Amino acid sequence: MREPAVPYVYSAYLDPFTPYVETWYVISPRATETDADIRSHVQAEFSWSPFVRPEDVHVEVLNGKVTLTGTVQTFRERQAAAQSAFEAGAVAVDNEIKVG
Repeated sequence: MREPAVPYVYSAYLDPFTPYVETWYVISPRATETDADIRSHVQAEFSWSPFVRPEDVHVEVLNGKVTLTGTVQTFRERQAAAQSAFEAGAVAVDNEIKVG
């Protein structure tokens, strides 16, 4: 008599190897809102943030991916801008903000 089949579940804590993942199996995240909505949400996040001055950061959105450019005073401001973009609904953030 055969034992019933049990699906294999990978655990990073128990298994000594990382299984190969087929590229067709990986699903890229998709934005749930339009690019214009995400851009306005990001700017709204900046407007009430104590760490980011909205006039210092320029926001562009393409297919849910937010690109941040501009110049801020501290690394904390740079990090807060990226965090605000994710909170506003961005799928990915390309943080090109300079500190200076």
